[in-house]
Amino acid sequence: MLNRGGEEFGRLRIDGPEGGELEAGDLRAVIERGPRSGYKMLTGGAQTLAAQPVGSSDTLEIRCGDRLYEARLSLLRNSAVARVPDGGEAARVIGGLTNRSYEAVFDAEDEASLPVAVFLLYHTVALRRRAYRAAGATGS
Repeated sequence: MLNRGGEEFGRLRIDGPEGGELEAGDLRAVIERGPRSGYKMLTGGAQTLAAQPVGSSDTLEIRCGDRLYEARLSLLRNSAVARVPDGGEAARVIGGLTNRSYEAVFDAEDEASLPVAVFLLYHTVALRRRAYRAAGATGS
């Protein structure tokens, strides 16, 4: 992970749909598969985020602390957006066509939006990686 100046500040390792891990300085966050196709993010052993699919597979309900977000993913556009209940945008992830570079933007006024942006980054990359592997396995 690089900051706007191009300097590395952390790493996000993706283990596919099973989870992943973020390391940035002294911070370590683990993303794990949870019950009912959901996910949870743990920081220092404590759960900081929970995400569950809502209706279609491209819509998630994300709870971080006492904040609730609705996230919509578009694998075709390689993007994801999380919004608060009043419709305001809290986090956005936009990726390149080749799935090799992403930009994540979050609302600095909303302290929970950073973990939401990290989770959206993980989830988008993991889903696209799985889709490309499945397409390659069928010869498409």
